[in-house]
Amino acid sequence: MLRGGGKTFGPHPRDFATKLNRKVYDRAWRTALSYRWRRGELLVCEDGMDLALPRDFDLVADRHLKDGLREAYLHKYTTGLMHALGLGRASGRTLFVTTDRRDRLFEAMEQVPREGRALDLADVDVKDLLETGRVVMERSVLRDMILQHQSDLCPRGLAEGLTLPGPSLGTKVLGS
Repeated sequence: MLRGGGKTFGPHPRDFATKLNRKVYDRAWRTALSYRWRRGELLVCEDGMDLALPRDFDLVADRHLKDGLREAYLHKYTTGLMHALGLGRASGRTLFVTTDRRDRLFEAMEQVPREGRALDLADVDVKDLLETGRVVMERSVLRDMILQHQSDLCPRGLAEGLTLPGPSLGTKVLGS
């Protein structure tokens, strides 16, 4: 019936995404951060967080650590460091959030995906904040998250550009 053949019920592109209102989404962000903070699972550190490797590693790594030795060393060093800090798999995986990509930290965390992961601010979602045991983030990241997700915190008068004056001091508002 169809010239060149064809399928009667062929594939159709489908999108099963659900849309959330911005205020609901912003409240979910703040609730997730608050939940982590109250449980003591949100660690805020200074800006510029990166993995400090031994000085000898930089000298030796490029020349002598080849054929998987570099990755094996990073795996062993990162695992030991995470367990020493109490951030390893035993206490739940850890999410590191930075303002931008830090090569050493991201490379090391890619070697130990069972211990945790590292993301920059643009890649973090609410689900990421809740699925790991601990969250370690930079101070500027936390400030930026709060500033981005405060749409429902503005008073209506300020959001519409109009501020309504309250009663003057000493005026009875309720009662007789």
